Amino acid sequence: MIGIFGSAFNPPTRGHMDVILRALTKCDEVWLTPSIAHAFGKDMLPFETRLAMTQGFARDIGGTCKGIQVCDVEQEIWDGENPVYTIDVLSALQDRHPDKEFAFLCGPDNASEFYRFKGAEEIIARWTVLAAEDRTKIRSTLVRMTCAARRNIHTMVTPNVERFIIREGLYGR
Repeated sequence: MIGIFGSAFNPPTRGHMDVILRALTKCDEVWLTPSIAHAFGKDMLPFETRLAMTQGFARDIGGTCKGIQVCDVEQEIWDGENPVYTIDVLSALQDRHPDKEFAFLCGPDNASEFYRFKGAEEIIARWTVLAAEDRTKIRSTLVRMTCAARRNIHTMVTPNVERFIIREGLYGR
């Protein structure tokens, strides 16, 4: 089974990593799908920037466990204007890989709001939904605020993500 973990990844954090590592106890692989046009209208850095951070993040995690890859399916299916919904991502991936079994990984920030997802009932009917409990309180918002305060983010993000944020001067760094 392949876990699909969609997120803004603005930036990817050790909180995301906790969800991924726990998902790998149930899934053979986890595909990280950065949002290109967030369904809830989040203000995000450009897709290409977040995609690059997510790729570095995946390399960091991939050094300790296998089965993690970055999937840019949202870029491929986006109409250039409207949000891309989880149901769209899962349907596109299932159409492209009919022989694979997918599961939707729902992070702790979305687990209690899953009923708001477009097509929530269809997602539940067609795919396994794995909701992560809230064990790690490291959120992207906290990382952005810590960067803006010019404080150390070393314990909040992986090394490649930290280097990328500093090198690119993101989030007020």
